[in-house]
Amino acid sequence: MIVQVLNLLSYPILTRLYPPASFGEFAAINAVGMMIGSMICFRLDALIQIVGEEDEENLIKTMFPIAFLISLIVFIVTLSI
Repeated sequence: MIVQVLNLLSYPILTRLYPPASFGEFAAINAVGMMIGSMICFRLDALIQIVGEEDEENLIKTMFPIAFLISLIVFIVTLSI
């Protein structure tokens, strides 16, 4: 709640510092990042709720390195652009 209030209070300052085009670019990059992030995790958060306790540990041990490697690849590709 406190962070949301600080965010709301910072808008007048940010709108004086940055032009509207910068906010649009930030929103577009943020949206793409959120989509890539959910694809990298393969909706693991939803799958963990479905499987049992024993399978959950195996799932996390299997998916974490895969998600990490894909994240690293996306990061490297992003830096090269």
